[in-house]
Amino acid sequence: MLVKKQKVSKKAKPKTPKEIVKIPGLKPEITPLKGRREKIMNQTIEMLNENDPNGNPAGGYVKGIGIDISWQNGPLGRGAERIEPNGAFVEGVIAVAIQRIAYYQASKFNCRENAIALTHLETALLWLNKRTADREERQVEGTHIK
Repeated sequence: MLVKKQKVSKKAKPKTPKEIVKIPGLKPEITPLKGRREKIMNQTIEMLNENDPNGNPAGGYVKGIGIDISWQNGPLGRGAERIEPNGAFVEGVIAVAIQRIAYYQASKFNCRENAIALTHLETALLWLNKRTADREERQVEGTHIK
């Protein structure tokens, strides 16, 4: 069987998959899927989420001026096999944001918008903690079992 060779243009560039990042109140940028950049409060923030070979969340990072977060990479395990965290959890980052906005609320910069933001962050933390409690009850917390 004779196979015909295809001509490949030297000018053709491989296409990189793109995504549009949408965060309310922000102008989205189109960036490669391997990482993204957002302009928040005139500050560029770079974000990357990684997966393990099985497609499970496995770390990543967020970097910007004054921000340097390395996400937890891998499950912590259970019982005697439980390990120390090697990165941040979303719950910790939300708790830090709650503390900072509460600090503003205790100052001359208190306002309705801060109060609403606090309520939503506290609600988010409540639901994430409920998820953890439910997973602990089912004895799957610290694993990749759903």
